[in-house]
Amino acid sequence: MANFNASMGSKLGAGISSSLGVRGPGGKAHYNFTRFNNWDVVMGRVDIVGEGEQRFHPSFFAENATNLLPGRRLYIDLTGTKTFPTEVVLGKIETKLAFPTESGVIYRFRYQLAGNQRGGSGFSVRVTFGTLFTVDWLEPSGSTPFVQLQDDIVGDGDSHKIGFEQMVPLLSGNIGNLLNDVSLKRLDTGEVLFHDDFDDEYTDEFTILG
Repeated sequence: MANFNASMGSKLGAGISSSLGVRGPGGKAHYNFTRFNNWDVVMGRVDIVGEGEQRFHPSFFAENATNLLPGRRLYIDLTGTKTFPTEVVLGKIETKLAFPTESGVIYRFRYQLAGNQRGGSGFSVRVTFGTLFTVDWLEPSGSTPFVQLQDDIVGDGDSHKIGFEQMVPLLSGNIGNLLNDVSLKRLDTGEVLFHDDFDDEYTDEFTILG
């Protein structure tokens, strides 16, 4: 589910039909995806991973083409898939919209991060809410399942975007930390300003590189 509060703008990415096939609710895993409903890939590459049909070219790296944490629908691998061996594909995504904040009001920022699930350790993600908030999350181990994380942030009267950036290790191949279920809530009114669990992301029938 992906949702913006009506006062912030309408939900993006309604299903569409075209002569090249159908794009509609219920996305599929897809490597190097860029056409997110609510996010821009501003650096590197990211993959959609999870259950269902896998949109990974057979000549590319099979280590990403799997549901790494069964029981989840779709989620993001913050490191994309290399198209040549020396490519660096650590990704960074930001929300398309910046969310206005009111000075002194507390906003609850929630998100889920998991270890890479493919061996090794020492991977980390930089989490940001514009200039108001920055934290580096270091995975406890590569096998760490999704962990619910929460931060209360005091507004400053400006608008800010939510961001997630894979930081290390630089030479991690096609392996990154996993991201799911991002939300932002204004605590004094209980208003949910943003929520996205990535399950509504779409792919079409004939995309190769996303």
